[in-house]
Amino acid sequence: MATPTSWAQEVITCDLCPKPTQQFCNNCQVSLCVDCVSKHVDKFKSQIHDIVHFTNRKIQPVFPECKVHSNQRCMAHCQKCDVHGCLRCILSSHNTHNFTEIHMYFEMKKNEIGSENHKIESIIVPKYKQKIENLASKISTSTAKFDELEKEAEKHRKLWHQEVDNIFNKLNSLIKSTRFKISTIQDKKFYSSYDAYC
Repeated sequence: MATPTSWAQEVITCDLCPKPTQQFCNNCQVSLCVDCVSKHVDKFKSQIHDIVHFTNRKIQPVFPECKVHSNQRCMAHCQKCDVHGCLRCILSSHNTHNFTEIHMYFEMKKNEIGSENHKIESIIVPKYKQKIENLASKISTSTAKFDELEKEAEKHRKLWHQEVDNIFNKLNSLIKSTRFKISTIQDKKFYSSYDAYC
């Protein structure tokens, strides 16, 4: 199991190979070993690279690679086509279009997201919280009403059971009484016939 002291001892590796990192490109935000510095600079020849010791690195945003021209970083956003482009894109296929510097475009998007987030937190979330509270209240009321109905049903069930028991008790009592009367009458007839025969 890793402990805080072992975490501090973990080696940060180069972004291009598994060797330990020693250098850092501030412009591209890439960790590099000594052997990969030249590979990185060769890959992005048109870019300016600020290679420093890893401990002197400056964390900053890195612009995306161009999807049309390999090994080029996007510098602007084409307003007409709504795509990011590198310097070669600006000078070729988008040369008559209006551009926004990419960091300005990202700042604008960040502000839009912030505005939408504020709207969500200040208007939409409270609105739905209120709806949830109202729904919870309705559920609670419904639950209480169903509990009442179940109690009422149980009460009526007991009353009807008692009523049915009373009806059958009376019926059994009537049957016993009738049986006794008939049995008494039959016994009298039997004995009077028996006596007459004997």
